[in-house]
Amino acid sequence: MCIKYHEREMEIRRATADRRGEGRCYRALGYDYITLGHYKTSIEYFEKALEISKVIGCKKAQSHSYTGLGNVYLALGQYYKALRYQEESLRIDEEIEDRDGEKGSYTILSGIYRAFGQYEKAIEYQKKALEICIELKDRKGEAASYNNLGSIYNALGQYDASVHFQEKALNIRKDIGDREGEGISYVNLGNVQYALGQHEKAIDYLERGLEIFQETGLKGKEHLVLYGLAMSHFQEKSFSKASDYFFGSIEGHENLRKYLKDEDKLSLDDQGISFYKGLTEMLIFLGKVDDALCTAERRRARALVDLLFSNFGIQEVNKSSEFTLSSLGSLLEKQRSDFLFISIITKQINLWLMEKSGKMNFKIGTELSANEKEKSLRDLVAITLKSLPTDDREEYDDRSLSGIYEDESSTAEEKSEATIQHHFRGNEEEEEQERAANLKTLYQMIIAPVADRIQGPEIVIVPEGGLFLVPFAALQDSNGNYLSKECRIRLTPSLTSLQVIQSFPENNHSQAGALIVGDPTVGLVKFDGKVRVLKPLPNARTEADMVSRYVRPPYVKLIGEHATKAEVLKRIQDVALVHIAAHGDAERGEIALAPNERTTVITRKEDFMLTMEDIAKVGIKAKLVVLSCCNSGRGKIMTAEGVVGIARAFLGSGARSVLMSLWPVNDAATKVFMNVFYRSLMRDQKSASEALHLSVMKLRESDIYNHFRHWAAFVLLGDDVKFI
Repeated sequence: MCIKYHEREMEIRRATADRRGEGRCYRALGYDYITLGHYKTSIEYFEKALEISKVIGCKKAQSHSYTGLGNVYLALGQYYKALRYQEESLRIDEEIEDRDGEKGSYTILSGIYRAFGQYEKAIEYQKKALEICIELKDRKGEAASYNNLGSIYNALGQYDASVHFQEKALNIRKDIGDREGEGISYVNLGNVQYALGQHEKAIDYLERGLEIFQETGLKGKEHLVLYGLAMSHFQEKSFSKASDYFFGSIEGHENLRKYLKDEDKLSLDDQGISFYKGLTEMLIFLGKVDDALCTAERRRARALVDLLFSNFGIQEVNKSSEFTLSSLGSLLEKQRSDFLFISIITKQINLWLMEKSGKMNFKIGTELSANEKEKSLRDLVAITLKSLPTDDREEYDDRSLSGIYEDESSTAEEKSEATIQHHFRGNEEEEEQERAANLKTLYQMIIAPVADRIQGPEIVIVPEGGLFLVPFAALQDSNGNYLSKECRIRLTPSLTSLQVIQSFPENNHSQAGALIVGDPTVGLVKFDGKVRVLKPLPNARTEADMVSRYVRPPYVKLIGEHATKAEVLKRIQDVALVHIAAHGDAERGEIALAPNERTTVITRKEDFMLTMEDIAKVGIKAKLVVLSCCNSGRGKIMTAEGVVGIARAFLGSGARSVLMSLWPVNDAATKVFMNVFYRSLMRDQKSASEALHLSVMKLRESDIYNHFRHWAAFVLLGDDVKFI
């Protein structure tokens, strides 16, 4: 009813040219659609309201529009974007002395800092909002402040304080007849009782809250309550009820994400991962490990799967695309490889090894410490890769974008790796021993439980989140043998994404033609008033020349100033092979190309920077993309999606497979690797997986490049392809 009322009012405002009233209607509709969980529509309305507020010069309306956008992006889990909008809103509120606006800004900022885990700051902002509510005699806002403070104290484990604030909120909600708020208070009390282990009480509160949510139409939150009920019934061993609630929460989440754009799906999926993990955990507990695998896979890289379907003209992923055991049998038959699927739930590593014969093996890997949980695995990987030893005589092209971004480059650790300045500090022998021990520990945690069942000659690994950064090729068994010595290794973001790629005929991809890009001339770049430079990459140019000698015509080689963004985008669409040796940043999803028009200083990124959005829009038909850029296998780590960076962008845009690197490899080793890889791929007509394996073996068995830093960085993502 609210939506129809606000739409009718908006028509009147338009007819009477009441721009201020029109903007107010847009904001009201924005909040209506937040309540329903229709975030895409909500964003559109708030953006329209913001545009009108700027045109008419109304500061208060601008602030309220920014607050609306902050609300939506907080709900989507895009916290930095929410923070940016909300800080701008607060700045305006303080400028015009709008106390009511300040109250709203403080409340949302509190929610953002709570999401960041900065609880003290969250409490500080919420108490500021509470003070204003009391000052303005805003009882509804006061109750909301108590609700939020109670939730923060629940996250801190201070349950008595949490119950105190939630009950204060509930009393006010009942007193003023705020049914929707009453439902929120009941749900929050249920969450506290669950944390206390009082599952029957939790169920009682959550059911009361759910009933009110359904009565008031608070659809955007209903699936969260269903998840709480599912977990409570699971703990009470009411498995049938728990299952129904789990499926309800999953269905609610999937309805919310259905019409969102890729970026918004990514953040929402990361928030909704608990729904799938909870059901997976229960199915494992019940011994239904096959169903558990299908559930764990159902939430893996869903946004990428949507991109793949969209790329092939299908707008929505429907139930026919969901992964089943029948799908697995078909995939095993086509790939003729073993598959290792990894899922981490609480402190347990769950491993499914699917032999190419079709036999399923489920194993539980080494448990992680209760305090560290998943973090200990990530830390183990980070420590192992943090200070790879280098030889002062070794040469590296700095293929990062540190020349442009300087200290802004991702993290200090990544910048250090990108510029190859991480030499040993301390006892080199001890560092090497620790590194070897870490590689063996990782092997014991992830591979050892299923090692006796791996048949070879290839294993396709489906990691989770940060496990995409594990150098699987370098993992060692107790005898010091590397996994890459025993079998070929390939990664895939999910079983479903590989299934989708496999479902399209070979002729959907180009069968001939290559685009080779080397050392694009960028020159001087001016950002934020500072002029910076990206230095030439002579070894990248040499690499491109070498690759061109192996590929069969027709091919296009774009070197230096000829490797413009426009030319690359034009040529990249219809070739079977793409090789790019250039400056890049995987986390930002950017590759620096030559500007479309030569200028002394480049001032606009869009004139020369190839982005993930550019790649997604153009669509490519390459069988293989080779990214010889700095850390091209890295990116933003998301539990549900894996690593979101350049490699994923190419896969989502239509490439069947991507060869990438997890860290910079010195130029001489890269030259040997690429020489063996392309000779095997093109002249000997080996598959990409076989060519990678032979290249790794060549370096590993050499006297000069036998350290894993030279060969374990190279990873093949996606399908295995051949050039015949």
